[in-house]
Amino acid sequence: MKKLGNKGFTLIEMAIAFSILAVVMLTVTLIITTSSNTYNMVATDISLQYESQTAMSQIQEYIIDCNAYMTVSWDNSVLYIYTKTDDTHYQAYMFAKKADTDELYFYKKTIETDNLSNDSSKFTFADDTGQLMSSHVTSFSAAVSSASVSVTINYKSGKKTYSGQQTIAFRNPVNPIY
Repeated sequence: MKKLGNKGFTLIEMAIAFSILAVVMLTVTLIITTSSNTYNMVATDISLQYESQTAMSQIQEYIIDCNAYMTVSWDNSVLYIYTKTDDTHYQAYMFAKKADTDELYFYKKTIETDNLSNDSSKFTFADDTGQLMSSHVTSFSAAVSSASVSVTINYKSGKKTYSGQQTIAFRNPVNPIY
């Protein structure tokens, strides 16, 4: 009777092969995990920057088009912009962060008056008329000078923060209300 050849791997050879495979798999897992974490951090950074740029661009359009009055709240957390549309009508805009959310809202209304500076309704906007402009907002502030407005919006998402700041010059003569 012929003896069959003993072809195959020994237990030691198998153990070495599995050890090498485990090291390779661990290395691949670490690379994938690190890449995923880096991607998430960069995606969050880009998202916050995009939110800031979009909000700043929208605010800038209203500031540039303003032709009447501009003011801020006593704590600089609300920006009011008034554009005269005809002799007795003003378009009023308000940008504010709601205290109970991390969101920046935009409000718009028409005011009918011949003297906006004496009209107390100019600071009253219905809460339900606001449109969401930006999320992840931790603070919003604006400062009005005689020739420009400085706007700062701070964002936070997870552990990432971003601060957007822009100074926007008036295109039209504007009366800042201090």
